[in-house]
Amino acid sequence: MIDGLLERASALPPDALSALFEVTNTDTRDADLAAVVRTAGRPGLTGRVAANRDKAIAAKAAGAIGRR
Repeated sequence: MIDGLLERASALPPDALSALFEVTNTDTRDADLAAVVRTAGRPGLTGRVAANRDKAIAAKAAGAIGRR
């Protein structure tokens, strides 16, 4: 079903396809930014950033990311 929709969507002229995506995609940028601000406002931001950094470094060292 998805493949059929993709085929039909790609048959549209580029300007029509762009208009279709514009009205069917939900713009969540404001909500996303608000979530970032709420997260940053909680105590412990430095620790959360360090924990995420350490997790990313460990994943890269284990070969989970960064290999192509």
